[in-house]
Amino acid sequence: MADEGKKQKIELLLIHGQKKHEVTVSLPEGEAEGDLTVEQLSREVERTTQVPMANQKLIFKGKSLTDVHAKLCDVGLKPNSKVMLIGKREDLDENISLRTLGAIELDIEKEEKQINDIIRDLDGVEKGYTDKAVTAFALEKLSKQLAKSTERFVKLLENLDAIIVGETNSQVRYNKKVLVLKIQKSLDKCDSLMKQVSELVTKITEKKIVEIPS
Repeated sequence: MADEGKKQKIELLLIHGQKKHEVTVSLPEGEAEGDLTVEQLSREVERTTQVPMANQKLIFKGKSLTDVHAKLCDVGLKPNSKVMLIGKREDLDENISLRTLGAIELDIEKEEKQINDIIRDLDGVEKGYTDKAVTAFALEKLSKQLAKSTERFVKLLENLDAIIVGETNSQVRYNKKVLVLKIQKSLDKCDSLMKQVSELVTKITEKKIVEIPS
């Protein structure tokens, strides 16, 4: 009988979690003879389960098939042998979620720059760098900018809340949590700045009342 490794194909039973797959390992097209190897088995496993070769751990009779160049006959595989697969598919939903989180992070950074500009302008008003004749107008403008930034941060928070995190998507869960904390911190900053603007408006109003001649 010919050596099993020399056969052009071999049928095996692949066990992946609760699922069972019948896989046929054969020589690459164009090769009439040669040895069937663990690498060819791994490629067939990828085609069958969508688990990338790099994510696979193939086990036969308690031993890991780590040598991709090993002949199937040398590791003891025969027709209908059972091979266990440990590994998961590339999670397309996870990749999409991570890209969505990346886009939201860029939007957060954009809003944070806007807040920094507001802080700079507000500091100028407090230090008297702004013409007194337009101070009230400048504060009103800053108040509107803060209101818009707050609205956009809330919208980003809603977008984050809409991202459903699977039980195994630990990276998505972590990234989402980090971004939520960043937005909450920015919202607190907006609230603090809004109070600061309000206090300046009150001071200006009181000063004008005091300066009115009797």
